[in-house]
Amino acid sequence: MNIIIVGAGLAGLTTAYKIQRYCLQRKLQAQIKLLEGSKHVGGVIQTEMRDDFLLEKGPDCFISEKPAALELVKELQIESELIGTQEEFRRSFILRGSKLYPVPEGLYLMAPSAILPFIKSPMVSWRGKIRMLLEPLIPPSKQSVDESLGSFVRRRLGTEALERIAQPMIAGIYSADPERLSLKATMPQFLEMERQYKSVIRALMAKRITRKNEKGTSGPRYSLFLSFKKGMFTLIDALQKSLGPEIIQTNSVVTKINKESGKWIIGLASGQNLKSNVLCIALPAPKCSPLLQNQAPEIARILEQIEYTSIAIINFGYKKKQIGHPLDGMGFVVPRIENRKLIACSFSHQKFLNRAPSQHVLLRAFVGFSSEERVNQEELVLSIKKELNEILTIQDEPLFTSCVFWRKAMPLYGLGHTDRINMLEKALANYHDLYLTGNAYRGVGIPDVIRQADDVAKRIGEKLRPPSQG
Repeated sequence: MNIIIVGAGLAGLTTAYKIQRYCLQRKLQAQIKLLEGSKHVGGVIQTEMRDDFLLEKGPDCFISEKPAALELVKELQIESELIGTQEEFRRSFILRGSKLYPVPEGLYLMAPSAILPFIKSPMVSWRGKIRMLLEPLIPPSKQSVDESLGSFVRRRLGTEALERIAQPMIAGIYSADPERLSLKATMPQFLEMERQYKSVIRALMAKRITRKNEKGTSGPRYSLFLSFKKGMFTLIDALQKSLGPEIIQTNSVVTKINKESGKWIIGLASGQNLKSNVLCIALPAPKCSPLLQNQAPEIARILEQIEYTSIAIINFGYKKKQIGHPLDGMGFVVPRIENRKLIACSFSHQKFLNRAPSQHVLLRAFVGFSSEERVNQEELVLSIKKELNEILTIQDEPLFTSCVFWRKAMPLYGLGHTDRINMLEKALANYHDLYLTGNAYRGVGIPDVIRQADDVAKRIGEKLRPPSQG
């Protein structure tokens, strides 16, 4: 059986690897071809060494609480390459004015699980604190309609909690306005907290006590964030090597997809046509939708409804003596109410070991923008540099800057997203030989993408038969 996977980002690579592994374990045969339009694999996961600085141009870590990524790392036998965050810097900050305030111990995205550290923090006004601490008295919503994250936070914890805490925290994860994000699709755990405990704060306090009793720890669990000694591309490189060069075909832009005599015909920009029994598309929804207009128009229409945001990641290298701030944490987030372009900044050299030479600093800044917005790279870098100079008291010019734009890289799980994906999966059930995977569907994080790719690979693998059975 011929299987073609389009897109060699993490989703496509993992799908191909899992199918290959499935076949080896069960002594099945399949001809797998992984097509990538660019000259390199990995999608947004890209690592670069520059003058002994390790630059992550996409995600710089993954969370171990969701098991799929760690399980894949163990399968690939690269567990020895894993590193955790540096223990002495396991805290982060939120900007207010031009000053960075530590995130209080026990604060989880939008609400506190420990009251005293929260009360002592100057991050929120006394009025805002009182409103947040009244949250257990707010009755649960009886509405069944999908609610935005912004609406949920405002309803339960108040406007200041949204503007000063939840919005910057959520933007640091999704690069999007919480008013446009579906609670059910992005953070259903808070919906469950409201249903089960009638209060987010009560739920967080109960879970904190449980964790403390079970593991002897509490507060923000920065220890859950893992990376690799030589950067995140270690994972991509291991997948690529495991698959082998005969499976991956780069510089292969897919321009059209048709179906003839029960087989998929994949047309490339080079003029080459490939045939396949099974087709899996691991591309962002905006790239996938046009390819399916002819053969699966109902699927294409649903994919068109999935919105995307874009992001710029700018790495700055400095000498330590240029920075006035002690950088005694892993980074900070910026509330939109501060009216700055910057949404977050990581102190990469503090977050993980060996990201910068001794007595040097590596800052990783993030800027989000709409997919339609035109951005002048030079002007953006100058603007962000100016903001960092003010916030971190930086003197003189950086040793270097490295800016990368990822256009339409982050799917926006808007209101109704879960219903749209349910409709999509129902439509896909009519195509026994077509599969979609990636971060556009049921989770944007690295473990979520790997889990979804594994699920698709298993469903494809179940269609395969031993050679003797045809």
